[in-house]
Amino acid sequence: MNQKGLTLIEVVIASFLAMLVMLPIGTFVLNFGKSQQKLEELINSTQETLVGERVLYVDVRTSGVSFNFIYQAADQTINGQEVNFFQFRSDSTCFAPISQPDDCKRTVTLTPGNNSIIFALGAGGLVPPFPLAPATFYDAQIAPDINTAGPLAFNQANFIAAIQAAGGNVNLLSPGTLLRFYSPIGQRPSPGLGVPVDLTNPPRFVSLLTQVNNSGIPTPQKFPFLVSEADFETAPNQPHPLMGIDLLAGFGGFTPMDTFWRLLPPVGGTAAFGMVMPLRVIRYSILPKTYGTKSSGVLVRETWGQTWEQPREIAQMVKELKFTRSSVSTPSVLPEIKIGEL
Repeated sequence: MNQKGLTLIEVVIASFLAMLVMLPIGTFVLNFGKSQQKLEELINSTQETLVGERVLYVDVRTSGVSFNFIYQAADQTINGQEVNFFQFRSDSTCFAPISQPDDCKRTVTLTPGNNSIIFALGAGGLVPPFPLAPATFYDAQIAPDINTAGPLAFNQANFIAAIQAAGGNVNLLSPGTLLRFYSPIGQRPSPGLGVPVDLTNPPRFVSLLTQVNNSGIPTPQKFPFLVSEADFETAPNQPHPLMGIDLLAGFGGFTPMDTFWRLLPPVGGTAAFGMVMPLRVIRYSILPKTYGTKSSGVLVRETWGQTWEQPREIAQMVKELKFTRSSVSTPSVLPEIKIGEL
């Protein structure tokens, strides 16, 4: 330095030293900004996941493994065969062999672009099943069966009136409503006369799923989420779980609804009664999604109307969703969401 000021060399040296000091500071500030952005993304995705989990838990609580007309392949296979996640044996204990400890367990794992799970929910979780006495909507006012044709005819007007009376203040016949008619009596298929029933088979319930049309009439139809519980294959024709009869095709000239009530198992002697319950059917899946440069997924929820409606985003940055039942003898389902990058 001289009396005229700094020399060029001194300015260069000072600038270099300043750069050495500022470079780490700038790098720190830049990294801090990136870390803060990542933290904010994690916080946001965590908050959304917590909200999504609440929706998910409400759905799980209002669903039921006894809805045995829905088939969901579990992660496990037994003897090379797929098993139904919703299999439920309430009256027998499952004993898994030591060599296959997961035979009693049921899990379903969803990842981005792979798999989905469908639940049938009691409408709103607050509407109970309503009992119906078939005799009240047949002309002869006696319980029907497949042998009582002729004078015993199905009266649709009385049938609609019985549903309205059963629902009381609840309108069960609003157009578009899904109504499940079913027997409260679960039965296991009999291998043959004198052959003991196999208690490892879950009890099955005669069930008919309908959708109320614009005229307020419950109409049996094919749905893409139905299944034959007898062979665990998608069978939207709604077969009888014990007899294999196609309920939608009817039997012996009877209509599908008439066939359903005639094949209802008796309860206490020859008397028979059935149940009707409004349902919602929803589907969860994880769609692949890129967040900046990171690959993950978004959890979506769809509701069945006349078809699957527009997916609703439930949670961001979801890489896995796993549903677990500790045993086929236990009805409870535990969902677990994992967030983050793939």
